[in-house]
Amino acid sequence: MNLLPLLSRGAVALLALPLLGLAQGSLAPTTVPAPTMRTLDQLGTQLDDVQRRAETRIVLSTDTTPGDDSCTYLITRPGSYLLGDSVLVRSERNGIVIASSDVTLDLNGYSIEGGAGSFMGIFINATGLSPRERITIRNGMIRNMGGSGIEAATGVNCALFADLQIVNVSQGIVLAAGSDHVAQRVQVRKSNAPGLCLAETSSTAADCLVQSLGGASANGANYFGIRAGLVRHCVVADVGVESGMIGIRAGIAQSCAVNSIVPGAGASSATGIEASTVRDCTVTGIGDDTAIIITGITAKNAYDCRVATLKGTRDLVGISSTEVVRGCSVQGLTGSAEGFQCYGIIGGTVTDSQVLEVRSNASETWGIWASQVSGCRVDTVGITASSGSVSGIGLRAGGVAAGNSISAVRSYGIRLTNAGCMVAGNSIYNCNAAGIWSYNDQARIENNLVASTTTIAAYGYWIQGGSSLVVGNRATGPYNTAAFSIASANRFGPIVTTALPSGEITATNPWANFAN
Repeated sequence: MNLLPLLSRGAVALLALPLLGLAQGSLAPTTVPAPTMRTLDQLGTQLDDVQRRAETRIVLSTDTTPGDDSCTYLITRPGSYLLGDSVLVRSERNGIVIASSDVTLDLNGYSIEGGAGSFMGIFINATGLSPRERITIRNGMIRNMGGSGIEAATGVNCALFADLQIVNVSQGIVLAAGSDHVAQRVQVRKSNAPGLCLAETSSTAADCLVQSLGGASANGANYFGIRAGLVRHCVVADVGVESGMIGIRAGIAQSCAVNSIVPGAGASSATGIEASTVRDCTVTGIGDDTAIIITGITAKNAYDCRVATLKGTRDLVGISSTEVVRGCSVQGLTGSAEGFQCYGIIGGTVTDSQVLEVRSNASETWGIWASQVSGCRVDTVGITASSGSVSGIGLRAGGVAAGNSISAVRSYGIRLTNAGCMVAGNSIYNCNAAGIWSYNDQARIENNLVASTTTIAAYGYWIQGGSSLVVGNRATGPYNTAAFSIASANRFGPIVTTALPSGEITATNPWANFAN
């Protein structure tokens, strides 16, 4: 007898019965629901781990990458290579030579260390006929090499250097040319210059440190702490080379610091940062008592930068710009000698910036020299013993100075040496020779305040030349020559004099100038 149909009917009957005897639990969750999906970062990390496990990594050895008379290890094929132990480089040899594209070299936390007479730590060998591309070197130390820490011949592109320490070598990292190079978290210390020298275009240095550079140039060329197309979040400090020195040279320098460049006896100049655009950078401690040219920042445009404590006995410049300086500060320039020039800021347009404490004996000293100056502060320029001409602000032909505050300038608050300038709405205090001196033609001088609290001040307004318009200005305080001295060839509002604290001004001319 076939029992399967009966069993099937019984099973169906059981399933049809109500489940009255089963416990009915709460449907509310016992914990707060949480996402169970992995984030993109977690997935990316997992994929990286999978890729690393799948990657065939070749440990450098005399079997896998045998060297020759020029090097300890020679890499001639693409691949991922790993250092399994530290390397001691013998005399007249390089540590590792890379002669292939598509090479990743992980130093694995170990070091390449040079002995007496050793050459380069790592050399990327390339020619125009055999270029090298996509080279990565990371995670280790190179030290005590007689040559460069890392050097590449012409014909290398797309090189990446990351998490490296390079100590006590002839030069740090030097790539003569090429493009698309990147250096990240690289430290070069106690070496000769240059420290980190990448191609000037299409290359990036980020979060790098170059410290304690020295040495002399064989051909008198400028040396660099860091050179790259983009340099950001980098520091160059404690440099003392016997050649022309530039702390950072870049297309764009952003959020960087250069501190303490003291040129040696053979140096002709020293510059903190040289770039097309410099943004949010700090330069301090450039120069000493030697007779060389000192510049804090030279750029096309400089924004929100700080320059302090520059010293030299020849030309001395805080910030030199061909176009715009905005939101910058220059403080503490000292030492320019007679026969030379000193400038706090040189620019096309200078706005919302300040120049403080420029103590120079140069033949010409200027707080700011530009085409347009607005919203700036200039304070304490010149020294008492100086025999040169000292001015707070100077303008190019057709220039404008508006809304500035100038004080404690040894000679002139604003000095106009060129024609067609406009000076309006400025406040000028305690300038010894004159608050405003114009000795050229066609100026417009309007609504300015010149004040003096010392009897050594000669003039409030000293207007020479001709065809200028002088209206609506005020001069207050003692002047041992005149509050207003205006040559007859100019047009000016009447000079109204009144005594303070009382006295009535009766002039009805709206263009009057006031003296008290």
